[in-house]
Amino acid sequence: MRAPSVGYVALLAAVIAVGVANAVLLRKLLYTEAGDYVVSLTVLLNSAAVVVLLPLHLAWERRRRRRSPPRVIDQYDAPWWFFLAVAALDGVGSFLALLGGSRTSGSVQLLIGKADIPLAMAFTLTLFRRTLGASYHLTHFIGAGVVLAGITVVALPPIFAGDDARNTPTGVVLFSLSAIPLTVSEVLKEAMSKRYAMDPLFLNAWTAPWQLLVSIVTLPALVVPGVTELRTPGELGANLADGLLCLAAARCPRATVFTVVFFVVNISYNFLAIAAMRRGSAVVTSVVQAAQMPIAALVYASALVMGVNAVPLTWPVGVALVLVLTGLVVYVLRREHPPPPPGGDEIPLTRLDLAAAAADTEE
Repeated sequence: MRAPSVGYVALLAAVIAVGVANAVLLRKLLYTEAGDYVVSLTVLLNSAAVVVLLPLHLAWERRRRRRSPPRVIDQYDAPWWFFLAVAALDGVGSFLALLGGSRTSGSVQLLIGKADIPLAMAFTLTLFRRTLGASYHLTHFIGAGVVLAGITVVALPPIFAGDDARNTPTGVVLFSLSAIPLTVSEVLKEAMSKRYAMDPLFLNAWTAPWQLLVSIVTLPALVVPGVTELRTPGELGANLADGLLCLAAARCPRATVFTVVFFVVNISYNFLAIAAMRRGSAVVTSVVQAAQMPIAALVYASALVMGVNAVPLTWPVGVALVLVLTGLVVYVLRREHPPPPPGGDEIPLTRLDLAAAAADTEE
């Protein structure tokens, strides 16, 4: 069994650390005035991603092309529909999660949310088997099972304690369905980023415009009864305008500062997650995201970080932390589907990928 390289482990640790910071910042951001303008916040963040990432990518690409020889496979060969498909899948999944989330409790959402781990394994073995050359070992199933057990430890007690009054059959079904397009999007990103040797900046930069378009097109759906507190298109427009004035025009200084910091950390997290996905897989990314949950719960309990919004820590969180981290270690001890040999035509690799694969083999 080939142990993971030090660089790969460091990358996963960075994803967990930045992911926890991202979750904590989002919670603190929603405790500011931004919490009243979630629609505006979404549109603003998607717009900022387009304005910042596209010019940054184009500048970086110009520099790379001047200083580096041509790639074995160029990421610009990727079809345009891939970026639209990712944005559309994420948009549909997020809307279903929003629709179902208003009718389910947080504990049920936590439990259902980690269905992305077995779903990602299933989609990798079926829809994307030829592209990814999927192959799982018993240790992968054990590791994933231990991670899911850890999440279950946190989610089940509130449900049995009667904290599920909000749950309705429709809400549970809708929230469960949201996991399908969101997981397909992640596995599709893994397959295409490996096939066309995409770097994280390229993938984020060219997906951002489509995500902005999808977020604007789906705005009217937010007035569907039960999704948000907004009831009419007029209320939606007023909330959007007020929120943009608050966040973008700095009428709410504290919220604006948190929005900027969150944007930077969120972009950094997306870059690291895609890099981990390329070195590992979409399943590894899901497992790492599960590891962030109990760690974030520890931070949420800190009055130093959260102030008056600190949440008391419960024993299931400690048990979940041990189980999830144990499952993560067991899962990454063995690579799922190593890259094909140089010259193989299943997953074209860059020279950087070939060097990384060689380094992993040596270690």
